[in-house]
Amino acid sequence: MSVADPAQALQISTDNPMAAFLAFLAEEQVTVRTARAYLGHLQRFAGWLRRQYQAELLEATSHDLREYRTHLAARQRPASVNAALAALHRFYAWAVSSRRMQVDPTTKLKLLATQPLAPQGFSSVERQWLRREAERAGPMTDAIVITLLNTGLRVAELVRLTWEEVTLRDRSGQAAIRGKGEKARAVPLNAGVREALRAIQPTPPEGPIFRGKRGPYTDRGVRNLLAELGRRAGVEQVYPHRFRHDTAHRLVEQMDPPTTAALLGHSRLDTIRIYSQPDQDALQRVADLLEQS
Repeated sequence: MSVADPAQALQISTDNPMAAFLAFLAEEQVTVRTARAYLGHLQRFAGWLRRQYQAELLEATSHDLREYRTHLAARQRPASVNAALAALHRFYAWAVSSRRMQVDPTTKLKLLATQPLAPQGFSSVERQWLRREAERAGPMTDAIVITLLNTGLRVAELVRLTWEEVTLRDRSGQAAIRGKGEKARAVPLNAGVREALRAIQPTPPEGPIFRGKRGPYTDRGVRNLLAELGRRAGVEQVYPHRFRHDTAHRLVEQMDPPTTAALLGHSRLDTIRIYSQPDQDALQRVADLLEQS
């Protein structure tokens, strides 16, 4: 069997367990892409098992699986190893349920531990590109981007925000936010946000703050707006919650977790601590420094 043509891989006969498993995945409406990935993992394990022990897939033991995990761990990243183990877990669970095996050899097979990384924010350059494109797009887009970058609001909180819930003074400001579970919190507005909001403030200031040509923005409308903004700015994966991640990253660098949690509307400090972990960009910068030393 070959993974070169996944469509054909799902149409092969069921004379062997690997083919029967693929037929099962097709019945479960597993995507062709996922089925092809599973097939590749199974073929690689089957080849290793034959070379090591002259054994077939349905003859594998828990010892074989642990040894194979060690074999992979010495050559691949944890995420890649875990993808292979997940495929084997599913195959052997199916083998037991279809009565091809009595015992699942993967029952106690644990995945590799991976280093927790903070959710991805923006680099300072990406932030500048987004701000530049937002300003070019007009005051409303600019206000949305500046507000998200400086408050960490959830998109649902942003689109629900009304002028009646915002206080703008010369030296201070705040927004009365209704968060998850209708929990209320007061979010301070810095000078940048106050200036951006004043630029779109109607007379009289009432109703939803963020409005498009067809009326108040919806969650989907903001998502589409930011995705298009990201394309024009040359920044990948621009979506509302990434702005919240970005704000959280910058907050934990400046203040303690309880204050950060209060500003973002998190009831648990554990949710905030993840932002104390390095993200992938931070790890890359460290790796680059090693090359320079």
